[in-house]
Amino acid sequence: MNTIYIIQDNGNYNFSSLLTITNNILVVCSRDYPVFGEADEHVSKIKDKLKYFNPDKDGLVLVGDPINIGLCVHEVLSKEKGVMLLKYDRQTKAYIPVKIN
Repeated sequence: MNTIYIIQDNGNYNFSSLLTITNNILVVCSRDYPVFGEADEHVSKIKDKLKYFNPDKDGLVLVGDPINIGLCVHEVLSKEKGVMLLKYDRQTKAYIPVKIN
């Protein structure tokens, strides 16, 4: 896998097992979706961070604010035919790729 995009890291999760997949890990959102104002700027930042997302090479980890998750998945699917999601398996303590077309 080329790049893994973590939607939002709030500091509560340990993503070290992602390093077995790639060393190129990016966080898309640094904060929750703004309740008042700045929504357009927030969406623009999400689009900018995901502009090079390639569903054949990259993965998306769905953690964080549900609105941010929805915006990120929408952005990726609006320009691509699918998305590679990474699902955490507690038993193996590893991320499993799941392709959504």
